[in-house]
Amino acid sequence: MTNREIYDSALRLVCETDQLDANGDYEERATYLIPLICHRYASLDRHYRSVNGLKAQEILQINCFPLTTVFPLADAFAPAVTAALAGLLVMDENAEMSQKLSALSDRMIEEIKTELQVVTPYQLESIASRYVF
Repeated sequence: MTNREIYDSALRLVCETDQLDANGDYEERATYLIPLICHRYASLDRHYRSVNGLKAQEILQINCFPLTTVFPLADAFAPAVTAALAGLLVMDENAEMSQKLSALSDRMIEEIKTELQVVTPYQLESIASRYVF
């Protein structure tokens, strides 16, 4: 999967087409927004990959990911990143839609976190009493 596929899906979410005259700045902004979103989920991606036996992937600390490059997160993150990107792209034009897409992205990330807790549940331990009377 490439960053172009994430971008194209984000455009479809906001009912835009990939026409240079209609949204010329979207493509340029996407190359800077995708790394921003990916860096936000980098540690969760590392955990997801280790739990699911996937090869570790280092996310480059650069500010621009060309749309032709490979999407750096696990495929499970693609829908959440797509929704987040779509929300950021339309932030100036439609604040309400942007908030809804951001909330959708957050819910998708919460589902991934829930899945990880089911796969690797936290072990509850009793707290040792350190006070002796």
